[in-house]
Amino acid sequence: MAALLGTLAVTALSGCASGELRGNASTGWLPPAITEEGKRVTSLWIGAWITLILVGLLVLSLILWCIVAYRRKKDDNELPVQLRYNIPIEILYTVVPIFMVVVFFYYTARDESVLIDTSKPADVTVNVVGKQWAWDFNYLEDDVHEVGTQAILTGQPGAEKTIPTMYLPVNERIEFVLTTRDVNHSFWVPAFLQKMDTIAGRVNRFQVVPTQEGTFKGKCAELCGAYHSHMLFNVKVVSRAAGQHAEPIATHGRPDRRDRRRELSMSAATETTMLRTASAPARTARLAPGTTVVKWVTTTDHKVIGNLYFITSFIWFLLGGVMALIIRAELAEPGLQIVDNPEQYNQLFTMHG
Repeated sequence: MAALLGTLAVTALSGCASGELRGNASTGWLPPAITEEGKRVTSLWIGAWITLILVGLLVLSLILWCIVAYRRKKDDNELPVQLRYNIPIEILYTVVPIFMVVVFFYYTARDESVLIDTSKPADVTVNVVGKQWAWDFNYLEDDVHEVGTQAILTGQPGAEKTIPTMYLPVNERIEFVLTTRDVNHSFWVPAFLQKMDTIAGRVNRFQVVPTQEGTFKGKCAELCGAYHSHMLFNVKVVSRAAGQHAEPIATHGRPDRRDRRRELSMSAATETTMLRTASAPARTARLAPGTTVVKWVTTTDHKVIGNLYFITSFIWFLLGGVMALIIRAELAEPGLQIVDNPEQYNQLFTMHG
């Protein structure tokens, strides 16, 4: 099963990728990482899939072995020996999955703690401000405030000039300070292999060290309204030594443009203060229970959908657990009958599966 899922995932990823985002076997078909942190993500991804594929092959091999070794033969006229339980095997298939989950959790938590660590001093700090439906880039050390406007996607040449562009120096530590002026957004550069949400009333941060020069695509990864798909930007990683970083920043900060940009954009400190002031939740009328159910069932918010998945799976887990207890309770003592007849027992067993 894991091998099949791996094949499907590879096919899907290769179908979605294009240009510099197209990976290969060495990256697990993820986009090639252009940051130090992205390489850690790639290693975790590849290690996880190798483990899952090996486990899937092992399980598939055991299933096929059981089918062949214990198939009914032509001269079999009796039922095989009936066993109530096998304690060592039950302990094995309980302990091994728990061990696997713990190992996956350890490596995921280890890498996540590194990816969100901002304790190291940053060479460049950029306040990224999400808004419907564009991005502002405030370069704090240079005191330059770049206002982005919504991309005009006409399909004609030159449309990309309307997309905001962020300039980053190569091989220097960049800290992104993420805020939003309205609804929640998500700052995502696929080539970073890392993204983070901009949450109303909250300041999020993460750091990267770009290791490769070039122009890379960025976008909002949070459904944020009618023109969510137009919320695009470019990232240009350039050489500071060659003056390729200072010149574009200085251009954006020229006096004839800077004053106007200051009127339209706010610094990270002002943005943060306003957001915190406005972060108190507004009082809203309490919805009727029926309205709440309809809202949940018809939602397009992926976080609400995720909660629904979690709740539903937990309910089925509880129901399956109750069925398992009934099944095992009837096997505890010879002659113990909990359900009415064997047919109902078989139905219960099938439902549990």
